[in-house]
Amino acid sequence: MQKFNYTIDNCLYVGTLIKPYGVKGQIVLQLDAHFEEDITTETIFIEIDKLLVPFFISSIKRNYNRESYIISFEDIDDIDKAKNILNKKLFIYLEDKDKPDSYNIDNYIDYKVDDLTHGYIGIVNDKIDIPKNPLLKVINNNKEFLIPFNQNIIIDIDNKLLIIKTKLPEGILDI
Repeated sequence: MQKFNYTIDNCLYVGTLIKPYGVKGQIVLQLDAHFEEDITTETIFIEIDKLLVPFFISSIKRNYNRESYIISFEDIDDIDKAKNILNKKLFIYLEDKDKPDSYNIDNYIDYKVDDLTHGYIGIVNDKIDIPKNPLLKVINNNKEFLIPFNQNIIIDIDNKLLIIKTKLPEGILDI
């Protein structure tokens, strides 16, 4: 039997389940500002007690404003069940979606870069467009770092606080 380990490292944050929609268990998903594509996967993950729990979509419809979805999940068929997952973060498995390298990295100029191991890295001041391998140019005290903008390194982007959280491979800051 194959075991799957879905973690924040191999999933992409999509948005937050913000409120019920109607009385049949539908929920409004408010998309994170960096997530612009359509959700096409049938399985999503909701963060519950710091674990990613799989849920199966029975129907999904993008709102006219393109900033949210109305989602129905299998086994959530009334408002009381829906309330149990409100204000939870929703993720998709990276293999089921385009990764962060498909986003417009121009949007991340002036973002702060924090790494899980190294802490504060610096501020994004430019980008280098290399097909299939875009780079963020990060500056800290006249030192320049080039950080690949891809799903293996970027673990979260907080558009409210303007922070990119990374998990940098060992030695990348020495290059």
